[in-house]
Amino acid sequence: MDDTPKKPAPFDPARFRMVTSSSKDPVARKVLTMVPVNKPAKQQFVRTRPGLDWRAECAVVKLAGDERPYIVDPSVAHFVAHDMKLVQLRLGIDRQGNLFLWPVPLPAADGAENQWNLSQRQVADLAETRWIRMMSNSAIGAYEAFEAGAEIPEPTWPGLTFAEILEIAFGHGHVIDDRDHPALRTLRGEL
Repeated sequence: MDDTPKKPAPFDPARFRMVTSSSKDPVARKVLTMVPVNKPAKQQFVRTRPGLDWRAECAVVKLAGDERPYIVDPSVAHFVAHDMKLVQLRLGIDRQGNLFLWPVPLPAADGAENQWNLSQRQVADLAETRWIRMMSNSAIGAYEAFEAGAEIPEPTWPGLTFAEILEIAFGHGHVIDDRDHPALRTLRGEL
């Protein structure tokens, strides 16, 4: 008779069994380092965070070849008046929990309403209370909203302020706040 102790089977389920009372705290916590500034993709279901504390009316400038737009300080807006777009940045989130800032176009100052911009604002408003995806419809000259057909849980918003989110999105040189900013120099043909 062999008295050598038996080795446990390498894939014995008992080896991997977790105690149900173990801590539910994650080993690591996600650190937000990038917040894109763009409208949602046509197949992306999104929500927008309700409340005035989660939006900002401002101007943005998009340079050709640069993925990220620039936010414009009002003190230098006159330098980029022809290149900037007035928007309401709205905090959004997709089903995977990825945050983004949606630059929803504001109504024109002269009152001439663009149906694409109007419908985009309507879709962003609908997304405050339900999961929505936005698709363009050239036949009607506007965006259409499509509500998710399944029950999707409410989004989990991060514990950051809107100012912190703006800093993540536009930090590292994407705030045009003086006349010698590289983006302005590019627009003037100096770079």
